[in-house]
Amino acid sequence: MSFIKLISYEFSESNARYLSNAGKLLLFALLICFFIFSPKHAYAFTCYNGSSSIYNSSGTFTVLVDAPILNKSVTDAIITDMSDYAKCYGQPDSGYKDALRSTEITISPELSSVGYEPYIQVSAEKSPSNEACLWPDDTCNYNYASQVITKPINAKLGISRNPLAKWSGGTTIPAGTEIMRMTTQGRGGGIWQPWYITWIFQLKNDMVIPHYTCSLSDYSDIVNLKTISVPDLQNNGPGKYDASETPFQFNLNCDLHTNVTVQFNGDVMAGVKDVLANKLPGNDNVGIQISLNDKPIVMGESTEVINDAQAMELVKLKAYYYYKGGDVHGGDVKAVAEFTFNYQ
Repeated sequence: MSFIKLISYEFSESNARYLSNAGKLLLFALLICFFIFSPKHAYAFTCYNGSSSIYNSSGTFTVLVDAPILNKSVTDAIITDMSDYAKCYGQPDSGYKDALRSTEITISPELSSVGYEPYIQVSAEKSPSNEACLWPDDTCNYNYASQVITKPINAKLGISRNPLAKWSGGTTIPAGTEIMRMTTQGRGGGIWQPWYITWIFQLKNDMVIPHYTCSLSDYSDIVNLKTISVPDLQNNGPGKYDASETPFQFNLNCDLHTNVTVQFNGDVMAGVKDVLANKLPGNDNVGIQISLNDKPIVMGESTEVINDAQAMELVKLKAYYYYKGGDVHGGDVKAVAEFTFNYQ
């Protein structure tokens, strides 16, 4: 019985050793296969925001930026220069092809509402589109020497504005508010990987978007036209009666660069939108026409009266009798209009 037990023990131990060695061989074979057939990723493609880093994966960086000084005359402003704090570490050669590009860039609705759009500037070129190469250069070049390098992200993010764009009101955006966001994507092993970094740019301090306005300092709410004779009006024929020209004006105190429009509203003469109807009975064929720069003002429509205002502005207008043709009788003519100034 002892002999049998001894043989059984020796046999089991030998098998155990054999299986252990086989396991090592199998593991070695698997490791070889893994290295042979797995994609070739950069072993250390890393991007930094200051001392924070993201390595071959997705993540988020938050960057504090100084509030730009904005007004209607500012058509271009740099929000941040990434070379001051951002860099990447990788191997942009023909093997690994490490690179970084932007895929999307957005700005806050407060900036969009006053006509700004985002852009990315790499080297001397500005790109209004979302996609731009950021690292190792503006072409995502991979013809570098076969070695790991560290380079800054030489990109400036800014906003530009069409000077003719509408400026919709003003506001103060408090410190800590996100004003810009950019998403980047990393390349490694020769392909663009699902390595997305979100860069969130927040204000260090309050940002003021100025509100442009004017105040009406002086105007006449009653404009008296001169007395004319019925024969003179009829002999002049249908249309504006030039001899009745009566100037009047509005005095405005404005913030610099304010744009001003005015809209007059009132009952109009039948079939003539730029003539105010006579409110008194008896002379429906006579009305009042208001002009700006010798062009009749259409009731109910906005008309630009000031573009890029100075501190003091005069809005000069003229009023005339208007004869439609037909019967006219002696008597008074009275027209009423309400006006609204809009400021941008």
